[in-house]
Amino acid sequence: LMHCIAMEFTRSMAPFRQQDLSIPQWLAFAAIALSLWLVEGVRAFQMGFSPLLICRARMLPERPVWELVLAPFFVAGLIGATPKRLWKSWLLMAILIPGLAISVPRLSYPWRQAVDAGVVLGLGWGAAAVIYFLLRGWIYRIWPEIDAEVPPLPTRKAAPVGCPDAPEVQTVDAE
Repeated sequence: LMHCIAMEFTRSMAPFRQQDLSIPQWLAFAAIALSLWLVEGVRAFQMGFSPLLICRARMLPERPVWELVLAPFFVAGLIGATPKRLWKSWLLMAILIPGLAISVPRLSYPWRQAVDAGVVLGLGWGAAAVIYFLLRGWIYRIWPEIDAEVPPLPTRKAAPVGCPDAPEVQTVDAE
């Protein structure tokens, strides 16, 4: 992930090195980058995927062995999830990400660099959100309170609604 962020960061800095954009282009560059940060970084990662990833990772000890072996797929919601979560996760992985990977490189200068800058901001923010939720849980025992979107195990009567917690653990909203 950090390699991807570093590579995109280098490419996104071209307009800053070249100093060849007009004022309207700089404004559009900033609007694109900040919009992607808000939509991808804050909304998608911080408020959605990052707390979900931490919550589902904490559930792994209770899950079947095959889900433990495929843990990266489980925590990403690609397996062992409700139909809605499976649909969202696979749509993102199979259509949205490849679609952007194919279309963004075709954008002309400086628009590709603006998108790259937004991706750097979004991925960086998302990585920081994962670290934040993990450290907050380890240090303060405050874990994200979010629906893990996991169906019930065959031996259980109901699926857990949120992250598994010991009775003494305090939880707060992920937002």
